Amino acid sequence: MNSIWLLPVFLLDTLPFTYFMYVSLRNDLRYKISKSSFFLWLVATTAVSCVFFALTYLPFYNHDMLRFLRLGCTLVFLGLVLISIKTNRAKAALVFSLIIPFSIGFSVISAFISQFIRGNTPLYMVSSLVRLFIILLLYPFMVWMWRKIGKEADRITDPTVWKYLWLIPASSAVSEMVLMDRNFETQGISLTDMLGRVVLWIGSIALCWLLFFLAHRFELRIHLQDLNERNEMLLSLQKQQYIDLADSVERTRAARHDLRHHLNALKSMSDNKEYDKLSGYISEIIGHLPSESRIKICENYAANAVLDNYIRKAREMEIPIKVSFRLSNESGISDADLCVLLGNSVENALEAASKVLPEKRFISISALEE
Repeated sequence: MNSIWLLPVFLLDTLPFTYFMYVSLRNDLRYKISKSSFFLWLVATTAVSCVFFALTYLPFYNHDMLRFLRLGCTLVFLGLVLISIKTNRAKAALVFSLIIPFSIGFSVISAFISQFIRGNTPLYMVSSLVRLFIILLLYPFMVWMWRKIGKEADRITDPTVWKYLWLIPASSAVSEMVLMDRNFETQGISLTDMLGRVVLWIGSIALCWLLFFLAHRFELRIHLQDLNERNEMLLSLQKQQYIDLADSVERTRAARHDLRHHLNALKSMSDNKEYDKLSGYISEIIGHLPSESRIKICENYAANAVLDNYIRKAREMEIPIKVSFRLSNESGISDADLCVLLGNSVENALEAASKVLPEKRFISISALEE
């Protein structure tokens, strides 16, 4: 009778926490249909638990093997999780590591309570019923807390953070599994040991929550630095354009001042029918006319500044470039983002074009706002 109740033990180790795995990783699953994915996880979790329960009926099974069977169940479940995730396996490992303290904490608390009410009742039946009661009682709180943790986790977008962050809860989870007494459910557990497990359990959750907060603050700081660099890039382009514009205005003013003298000279040559001299003088004037230092590509000032800057670079590199860019100042994209988007794109294009034969080089830039 006692061995029959080993099945709820295996099921309660993993099944109640399947939802937490699913809700945290639903955007990273290989399967497109959410309900089907959740159903597959439930089936896989139940099947794994049943297989490990069946192993307890082998001839060489003894009670000491239960600890290793539980460990094997945990590892198989972790493998199923990693297989079903298409991206961000480090995040999956972190979420899984956070679940283990929950499972162990409930097991320890139920074992501590059941040792006072066990009597002649089968050991695992009492432990399983107590654990089921605790899970049902605390599940709403667990869901609330998990959503809070999930919100903090979802704010982390840098994959390198996940790459190392999962090691902290994983270390805590491994420590809890290694330190757990293999006979704690049958021989009981002291109050001090139980409280120590609970403190370790709560501490690992609180530590991850703190790490999420710090990681988000770090990402925010990096974002602000990046935004500052973008603004500096935009200001640099604007400053250069203002300098060129001022230079162009000054040269235009000087040319306009000299225009009257040129017209008088041209009229005099025309009146005297000195056409050869007139033609040469016109050619000389054309050669001294100020060239347009900046071209107007579109109405958006930021895009115009960036594209004009890179068009100049393309001409210096003797790379043919064709631009058809229609973008207004009310595009809904910030100037800083637009500068980085266009700057990186055109710079990559210049680098790629420079690596091909000169006769095959070209760059085409087009945009249309609808």
